[in-house]
Amino acid sequence: MNISDIITAIGGIGILLLGIILMSESIQKLAGPRFRKALTNLTGGKLKALFTGIFVTTIIQASSATAIATIGFVSAGLISMSQALAIIFGANVGTTATAWLVAIFGIQYSIGNFSLIFVAFGVIFKILYTDNRSDIGSLLAGFGLLFFGITLMRQGMSYLPQTIDLSSIAVFSIIDRFILLCIGCILTILMQSSSAAVVIALVALNSGTINLFQAQAMVIGMNAGKSVPILFAAIGATPDTKRIIVADVLFNIVTAAILFVFLPLLSPLLIFVFKNLGAIVPEIQLAVFHTLFNVIGVLLFFPFITPFIRMLKTLFADTTLHLTQHLDEAIAKAPPIAVETARRTVIDIALFIIHILKEMLQNNENNIGRNLKIASHALEETKFFLSKVKTDPHQQQLYSEHISVLHAIDHLNSIIEACSETQTIATLKGSSNFSDMKFSFYNELNESQKALQSQSSIDSVEKIQELSQYLANARKLERVEVLKKTASGIIDSHTALDYIEAIRFIDRLGYHIWRAVRHCIAPGDSNY
Repeated sequence: MNISDIITAIGGIGILLLGIILMSESIQKLAGPRFRKALTNLTGGKLKALFTGIFVTTIIQASSATAIATIGFVSAGLISMSQALAIIFGANVGTTATAWLVAIFGIQYSIGNFSLIFVAFGVIFKILYTDNRSDIGSLLAGFGLLFFGITLMRQGMSYLPQTIDLSSIAVFSIIDRFILLCIGCILTILMQSSSAAVVIALVALNSGTINLFQAQAMVIGMNAGKSVPILFAAIGATPDTKRIIVADVLFNIVTAAILFVFLPLLSPLLIFVFKNLGAIVPEIQLAVFHTLFNVIGVLLFFPFITPFIRMLKTLFADTTLHLTQHLDEAIAKAPPIAVETARRTVIDIALFIIHILKEMLQNNENNIGRNLKIASHALEETKFFLSKVKTDPHQQQLYSEHISVLHAIDHLNSIIEACSETQTIATLKGSSNFSDMKFSFYNELNESQKALQSQSSIDSVEKIQELSQYLANARKLERVEVLKKTASGIIDSHTALDYIEAIRFIDRLGYHIWRAVRHCIAPGDSNY
């Protein structure tokens, strides 16, 4: 094996990784709305959640994307923690589909010689189109690069068995088995992809560099190794995120430890089964073992999800409950999930502000100033979170929803700014001249509170709009009455200006409340 073979093998690994990334990203874009819908409509039990995790991850081939979406939906209250863990366990099974794809089409029925045709058509689609067909182009190019990378790796590693002799590393020796496990673990950490690492094991097995026993030990290490990078995501994360990450890590580590111990018994048993089933190539056997690893993990953890959650809640308790507790930086990487989580956070802030306004109208001065600062800080945190979220204008619905959340934040900010006008508020509360407007505004606050709490339909928003428009009309009439009283000498001009400002204040708050609720309940609705 010369330097040219080494360069070819390394280049093949790079092209393989690029292909996997392109395929995963393009599938996520193409299936984005359906992917989100599959998880948000998850109303069944844990078993349904498990199969949803398997199915979704098999399609998008990105367990990390499934995990991020799951974290977001738990944070937003769309799914329960038990459903979330079932989805994560299922995602580990679903992600093994890459090994099957490579073992069948990349090795047994090699399509590497035709792979560049897929790349060529993919590039043509990418150049000619800017809509979904552009993503189809990325998918085709990624598919072609994946198998072209495998072809290069097989070429580069074809002479490796003559250069490196690994026959001395016996899988039945616990020390040697541990060395192979560590090699698999390190490969996964370096490549940041357990799927890509398993492909390397498949190619090494096919080239004769390692035998099936050694490949199985490496796969155990690869499954354990994918837990290392995600541990860093738990640093500074929300309690829900920490629970899901730790559950995934324990799933992989515990399963790896058990299979590591029992591999000398399990491997011969699998060989016996495969011999009785017929001539099954070692690469397919390794793909079966990779899937079996995660299926065993599901069998170990799935029956005990409820006590497992209790343990996780004890380890990562919600020590503080605040308005922005669900905004996690990890979610920002998935725009559909991030926008929905931000929307629900803004709803919580809006409800908090409505409570403040009701307290203010009832002359309850306790902590109003402090609560307004809390609401203002929460809005700033939400804006900072959304500054990390980028949505594609071509994804019109998601893009419009993103803009709606920003609109809602702006309207709530305007309410907080208005509440700093202490003189106007004192005039409003100190006079009985505005009782009708104050009563109508209080009704609007009640309707808004009910609509936000139940996330009602557009009909409830239209009712709030009517109350806001009533305040606008009342403001015009009241203003004229104040000016008439001023002209007739009933009130002085200084008081009249204070009254007019108080009238405008109520109307302004009523308008901002209506608009904030509208953007929270019907985000991205261009017809309203």
